[in-house]
Amino acid sequence: MTVFEKLIEPLQDILDEIEGTRHKHHNEVLSWRQFIIVLIYHFTVGSDSRNTLVVKLAQADPRLKLPKLASATISDAFRRFDKRLAQTAFKRLLSRLEVPEIPEIELLGTVILVDGSYFRFRHLAFWQNKRVQGVKLHMQLHLNRMVVADFAVDSKNSSERKHFVGMLHAGAIFVADRGFMSYDLLRQALACEAFVVIRATKSLVTTTTQSLAVEVPRELQHLWQNVRDSRVISAHKDAKGLEFRLVEFSIGLTTYKLITNHFGLTTYEVILLYAYRWQVEIVFRFLKRTMNGLQLITECQHGIQTFFSVLFITALLHLQFKFDCLTDEGLLASPVPSTPPPAPPIILAATSAQGAQPTACSGIKKGKVSFLGYLNNFTKLWRIPKHWLTTLADNLHRTFDHAVVSALNKQVLLPKLINSLTHP
Repeated sequence: MTVFEKLIEPLQDILDEIEGTRHKHHNEVLSWRQFIIVLIYHFTVGSDSRNTLVVKLAQADPRLKLPKLASATISDAFRRFDKRLAQTAFKRLLSRLEVPEIPEIELLGTVILVDGSYFRFRHLAFWQNKRVQGVKLHMQLHLNRMVVADFAVDSKNSSERKHFVGMLHAGAIFVADRGFMSYDLLRQALACEAFVVIRATKSLVTTTTQSLAVEVPRELQHLWQNVRDSRVISAHKDAKGLEFRLVEFSIGLTTYKLITNHFGLTTYEVILLYAYRWQVEIVFRFLKRTMNGLQLITECQHGIQTFFSVLFITALLHLQFKFDCLTDEGLLASPVPSTPPPAPPIILAATSAQGAQPTACSGIKKGKVSFLGYLNNFTKLWRIPKHWLTTLADNLHRTFDHAVVSALNKQVLLPKLINSLTHP
């Protein structure tokens, strides 16, 4: 079995089932199953255009069993195959993914980060009967496992709030930035029995109905100033009948206002959830730059849906393959703990920098940088390093064996750091 065959192994039966039930054209040159595998290869080797993919397919090692295709054949496949096929494959693969959850997040429940990002076409294209230069990807990131949970593709000026409301579901905590601030969205979340944590604009005016106890670990109290936690109402016409929670704090000269309908979290946990929101920006950068998702190789409207579905399928396969390789060498032999340690390293890291002198970074102290840096460390194990992906691409044609596993694991993290994250 080659490395490429091992990589796509979790998807094989899903592809076979969908291929066996879909409606087929009587004169197909390229099957849907082959097309999906070609796109997975495209994202894995980092092709930067459709023509580059054609060249790579022509030069691919015969052991990969990849078809040699013309650019027109690939373009036609995006137009011809139903976008729902790839979406179904993505959902099925996501449901069977065996990736551990980040322990610090698992304790808070299911956390979803929501944001949108613009992807530009190489040329002007027709989208919803208009000539456009690009599309906007609306994405939900399942923070617990650092995987994309859902997505939608729409025009550049499409409403992020509208797509946000359509993605709400009961029980989950949705975290978003200021652009999503809306009383109607808060009302919709309450109706769906979902929770939201959203940064409000500076112009937010509220009336306090009850002051709540500020609950922040003593070791971390030096990180924020002027921390307040309140139950509030607003005189705004759209907020009639709404009562929500407002958490306020300052970092240097910047004041943050976070609104939420979740009263079961501590003040610290609300702040922590918003601090993790930055992870969605990192994932967008990874999809665009590391996986070359920025280079759209189709301008067909429903072909774009297939493009992003397979991009996310490939990211899931990479993540599963990475954890499988780490497990093979015993680096993740023990399950990630689901209970907090007596002295969380996140607090120890911040405490070690307590009392540090202010830096030139807008008055932000080294302690805050330590705190945010450690938040970032918790998610590193769930990310795909660029050099790991390059090593994978270089070895796709090789027989899958311990030498390949070892080469890939060397590109992840030092075992000492892995152990510090999984065994605090």
